[in-house]
Parts: sequence; structure tokens; C-alpha cells
Amino acid sequence: MRVEWVKHASKVKASGQWRDEELTSEEVLVQEAKFDEEYYPDTYPDNQDDAMHLDEMDNVGRSTAHSYLEIGIQIGEKVTLALGHPNKLDGVRVKYFSHSGLRNMSSERQMGLQKDLCDILSVCDTSGNYSEVPNDRILIDPDTGLAYIDLELSERTWSIFEEEREDVEFAVHIRRSDGQVLSRRFAMEEEDGEKRQNPREKRESRPWSRWTYYSIPDEHLFPDYGQHWFVDGGIFSVAVGSAPVAWAMIFGYLDRRSHYNPDRYGRGSQGLYRSGWDGAWGMASQIAPSYSDARMKRYTERLRREIGPFHISNLDDVEDFFRDRQATRSARVTSSHWAFTWLTIPYGPIAEWTGRRIREGWPVFVGRGLHYPVATKWRTRTRRTRVCIWFMCYGWYTERDNDMYLHMGRSGRGNGWYHMESWFSLAAVY
Repeated sequence: MRVEWVKHASKVKASGQWRDEELTSEEVLVQEAKFDEEYYPDTYPDNQDDAMHLDEMDNVGRSTAHSYLEIGIQIGEKVTLALGHPNKLDGVRVKYFSHSGLRNMSSERQMGLQKDLCDILSVCDTSGNYSEVPNDRILIDPDTGLAYIDLELSERTWSIFEEEREDVEFAVHIRRSDGQVLSRRFAMEEEDGEKRQNPREKRESRPWSRWTYYSIPDEHLFPDYGQHWFVDGGIFSVAVGSAPVAWAMIFGYLDRRSHYNPDRYGRGSQGLYRSGWDGAWGMASQIAPSYSDARMKRYTERLRREIGPFHISNLDDVEDFFRDRQATRSARVTSSHWAFTWLTIPYGPIAEWTGRRIREGWPVFVGRGLHYPVATKWRTRTRRTRVCIWFMCYGWYTERDNDMYLHMGRSGRGNGWYHMESWFSLAAVY
């Protein structure tokens, strides 16, 4: 994978015009690494937590996670973004993007969100395509001579995007005169709403670090299936259950990536979904769909009959189903520590285990109450915090914040970032 990224880095040259579509993961990796190295040399590469290095990406087995950086920005906070030497600057654009993807949005919906973004940032041109930053908004630092822009979210940000039910996320693309395009991502960060339990006690915290993101490879191949009702040996209809749907999405993803990229993933998972009536038997040439068609619905019904709608304490049935259809001898289902509680909590070892599996390239079956989604991305950040009582302050300690991106098993509805809260996590690996 490292070779592919380095090879791609040499090819990242902008065409004669701006592109309106989202950047690929590899382009973001290359551009942000260049951005940090050129415009923030004081933090590159010494800050290993925040900087991206193409030659130091982890290679774990056959699967390597994608990662990229994002800067948090709060309402009313001003962030200064360096643009480089003005003589080498050919244009700046601000573009709205979404971690849940823009491909499912209509063009009118995308344009509406782009207009809202420009309205709250007050930095881009509202008379054109709502993305260009006009020259009068680009400032020059008198001491260094470098160009920069100030980004500030207005007080109306939350009300506008809460009504739209979308996250506030955007990227600034800087086009240079030599044809290169550098990129930096931003996301709105809510202010901490923690209440003080003791009036004499307060907690002091330094700013959060930037988010570091990890994703399973080829995440766009991950399917979004949903539950449905069916008659299972009786006269009453029952829901197929979230556990069978979650395992179907995991097996479907492993099947799809093995079909679409066998040189990278091998052909061992091509039999996880087959050509038979219920997808569990037949020819391995059948590719798992990206949505719940009739055969996939019967596939989830078959999984329900074999593992149950909520049955997760005994993994033997799941593992047997997986091993019977996965050709490699190392196929197995692994589990994290269990949190023996009826509350879903950000349990430390479980969060670490989940993040580690995603970094290794495996989607994770997540237990959250009585619903079981699948995590395919993970983001983490840290800050230094200490507790003070009156005038006595204790030592600084590191506080970590973890989120995971969940496919909820509702045909794409509800997919998004959620705090890392789970009873347990499971993964099918080989």
C-alpha cells in the first residue's frame, strides 16, 4: 500500500480546472502531508501524533488503514490558515464535505449545504458558485509576507446545520501556480458542556489535538443492508434482527473486496456470498450486493436461523458459518473484553481493541444495547488535563476522545459518527 501512495504522490497534479467532486483518500493523504511539511514546518515531522508521513504508514498484513487529519473549530473561534507566498497562489476554494459521503445527495442538496457553509464562514464569494475565495478576502501578513485567510464560524452555525441535520465539515483547497493543489480539512467542534460537581474544584484542559482518522481499506465497498419482516416457521411475522444484518454486512464487504480486488485481498472470501437461492450455497462467482435485494434478504434470514436475532454470547455458530465459506484456514471470529453492565460505556480496552482492528483493516461488530451496528472508521484525539481544588493543582494527565463511524444496518439511515460506547466488539478475520 505504501508503494501505491508514494507512486500516487508523484502523479498528484491538478488539471486545468477545479474539480468539484470529493477528493479520494489517497489524494487527501498526499496533499495534507505536503501541506503540513510546507506551511507548518515547526510541527512537521517532530509531532508524530499530528503529522502524516507517507513513508511511515503502517503495513499490517494485507490490509492497511487510511488515515488523515482534521482541525477542530468552535463557533466564534478564529482560525488563521496560511496559504503560502502570494506570487505562487493561483486560487483558493472552500468546499463542504461529509464523512457519510456526498454520492447519496442530490446536486441541489449539495449546493444548498455549500451555500449555508459560505454564509456562516463569510469568506467565499456568494455571487458565483459559493466556493471561490475572492482576492479581497485573502490577507497578507506584514512580517512574513505570506498570504492567509481567517476562518470563523458565525453564531448562526449550529441553528442552520442542526435544522439541516448535517455535520459542519469542510475543506480548503489551495491551488498553486505550479499546478499543485494542497488541502486542509476542518470540522465544527462543540464546546465542552461539563458541569462542575464541586464548586471548589475545577478542571483545566489544554486544547484538543487534531482528529486522526483511520478507516478500513476500500470503505466505499462496504454495503448497507437493512432489517425486514418475514414469517419464520410460524404464522406471525418477525424482524430479521440487527445481529444477522450486521454479520451479513461484514461478510458482504469481505466478499465484495475479494471480488473487486483479488490481487490485494486474495480470493479466499469470494465464497462468503454465493449464487444459491439464499446466498449461502452455490457458485462463489456471485458478488454480494451493496443493498438488500431479495437474495440478500434470504441470506440474512438464513443467518438468523443459524445464529439467532440477538445471539452473540456463543460465537461458535458465527465462526462455523464464516469458516465454512472462507477458504483460508486462519478464518476466525475474535472478540474484545466484555463490559459486564447494562450500560453502554466508553470502556477503555474495548475502545482500544476496536480501533486496533479498524487500523488493521477489519470492520467491527459493535454491541450497543440491543442493537448491533458495524464500525468501519475510527477517529481519536487527545488533550492534557489537570484538576485543581482551590489553589492546589494536581499533575497533568492525557485525556483521550474516541469516536467510531457506524453503519447502523438500516439501509444507510442513521450512519454516522458516534462516541466510542460499547459492551463488546467482534471481528471476523483471516
